[in-house]
Amino acid sequence: MTWYHHENDLCYFSVNADLVYYLTKEFFGGNFYVYVAPQFSVTNPPSSQPYELHARLCRASHSRDRGDANILRIKAVLRSVALVKRASNIIDDSQLQDILDTLDMAQPEDYSPLIYVIPRSAIDPSRLKSVPVKQRPHFSSRELRIEDLQEHEFVIIGTDCL
Repeated sequence: MTWYHHENDLCYFSVNADLVYYLTKEFFGGNFYVYVAPQFSVTNPPSSQPYELHARLCRASHSRDRGDANILRIKAVLRSVALVKRASNIIDDSQLQDILDTLDMAQPEDYSPLIYVIPRSAIDPSRLKSVPVKQRPHFSSRELRIEDLQEHEFVIIGTDCL
């Protein structure tokens, strides 16, 4: 679909929790698996719109509510990823335990949002994977996936969430 590569879209945007960034760098070799949108405030449903994801993580990270649904979802995904990485021998038992302990100790503020700004020119189009319609929140959502984003390929914008 050509609308993913509109000539005015100079960057892709992704929003992730600070804890995701830390664990990816510390344990997963800095290979970031990200969902991206061609604009920060695109007309995607809230669950795949960077602007709305940022707002949700701001609320969650400042809530001091360890039971926040956004925090629990991210924590569950990170646990699952860690178990898969252990089963694939990407991490060892000690690293797995460190990840699980980190997740248990993490506070809501550790889920503060980071915006990844990814210049389109930094990513070979062959690395962009279309998100299957079945996995999108709406069939018309504009989102892609990069399974091996490297830190030198994006700029991080941290926010105060005020």
